[in-house]
Amino acid sequence: MPVSPKLTDIALGVRAASTGPLTISRPTTAAFSAVGVSWAQDPAVGVVDVAVRTRLGTGAWTAWSSTGSDDKEPDPADVRPGTRGGTEPVWTGHASGVEARITVVSGAAPRDLRLTLIDPGTSAADAAVPTAGTAAAGKPAIMTRAQWGADPKLMGWDPEYAPSIKAGFLHHTAGTNSYASADVPAILRSIYVFHSRTRGWGDIGYNFLVDRFGRTWEGRYGGVDSTVVGAHTGGFNSGTFGVAMMGDFQTAAVPAATTAAVEAVFAWKFARWKVDPTGTVRLTSGGGGTSKYAAGVVVTKNTLSGHRDVGNTECPGDRGYALLPTIRAKVKSLIGAAAPALVSPAVSAGPFAYGAATGPRITAGLTGTTAWTVAVTRDCPAGPVRTWSGTGTSVQTSWDLRDGAGRAVRPGAYTLTVYPAATATGTGFTAHVTVRPETAAPPLATGAAPAAGPAGFVPVAPTRILDSRTGLPVGGAARRDVTVLGVGGVPASGVSAVLLSTTGIC
Repeated sequence: MPVSPKLTDIALGVRAASTGPLTISRPTTAAFSAVGVSWAQDPAVGVVDVAVRTRLGTGAWTAWSSTGSDDKEPDPADVRPGTRGGTEPVWTGHASGVEARITVVSGAAPRDLRLTLIDPGTSAADAAVPTAGTAAAGKPAIMTRAQWGADPKLMGWDPEYAPSIKAGFLHHTAGTNSYASADVPAILRSIYVFHSRTRGWGDIGYNFLVDRFGRTWEGRYGGVDSTVVGAHTGGFNSGTFGVAMMGDFQTAAVPAATTAAVEAVFAWKFARWKVDPTGTVRLTSGGGGTSKYAAGVVVTKNTLSGHRDVGNTECPGDRGYALLPTIRAKVKSLIGAAAPALVSPAVSAGPFAYGAATGPRITAGLTGTTAWTVAVTRDCPAGPVRTWSGTGTSVQTSWDLRDGAGRAVRPGAYTLTVYPAATATGTGFTAHVTVRPETAAPPLATGAAPAAGPAGFVPVAPTRILDSRTGLPVGGAARRDVTVLGVGGVPASGVSAVLLSTTGIC
């Protein structure tokens, strides 16, 4: 029967010194396979280097493994009571004792230090660790949370979603690089329970994790193909996703299998959200203790960035960070090889006035030289309005608010769809445009008021005096003067009021 992960917290009862390392040794009989250090949440705490070593069953001690202070965290707006600063957990394998060495590199010394021993428990996932997942059309193989034994009871937060994906960040988890294939589910459960409970993040921070064998694993709950907000890049979690390479790539080379899997998942996410992997994006910082930028600061960064580009960190390690130009180029080629695709499409904001000389501007990049098509449809009543095409490495066009016959379209709601194809087929980028009525209305009618006197009601047969489907459109602030006297049996004079009924159809 599966056993849930377990945490053993050891309150160190000390405060790290602002200069010089603090070394703590704790023999223990508690079963653990990973260890982490945490402290009271404090934005004044800067960079804290944490190294650990463990005593094996033979009595020998392992080499020191440095994890540093963990700079992955929720955005400040998402921080909740119980959130703590700390490290990433370090996978140790079965051990019987631990030593931690804590050094304050910058900022204030952390308070309320706790050493956490992590027992990842057991899961049915441990009995048959998959060597590969099942890939869908255009989607890489991604191992599910069930395949690493994520216990839903450990989740403390409901997933939150951003409107779209604008960028992605590359991370590494630090810790050991020598784990076995069968260890990976337990390592993921260790990170999960430490992030969700010890750090107080409600779930694992990363959206995806990639192991040294080239397997991609689902991280934070909420849907791998969605816009779920993670806790991977403090201040920049909303509208981005985080991919973490499992291991420490400060000095060690990133395995080729890991690099290929990273490229595949970035290509899939970027193609889905039409992000140019070699482009830049403007992001607004949410602030936070580990962010380089205060809340509200707008920065321009690569759409595919390393964590250190926005956070005070070495992540994803020097060797991992050096791979970013190669990864960007490969991701772009993967997107282009799969099928022509749009990147960073946009339609200028409206609304636009009926009969205006200029309408919405339509722009987009394209993966390679290819044909593109813009189709305009009317929302109500639904129907096609106009379609035109072009060829190039980008889309740079506009709609002049006219239909295929060159007539000004009526006020109403319209949908523009841009396709990376010669015809309006497949999946494109969609935007909605409103054409409003003319704002200028003719002057009010003038003339003598009807003579006062007794009123009487004279019934006449119903007569349609205006049909906007065949005449001038009516709506919004527009005004249309309609002749009533002398029409459809209404006398040409001596009339003080006429009863009218209107019908709106779509």
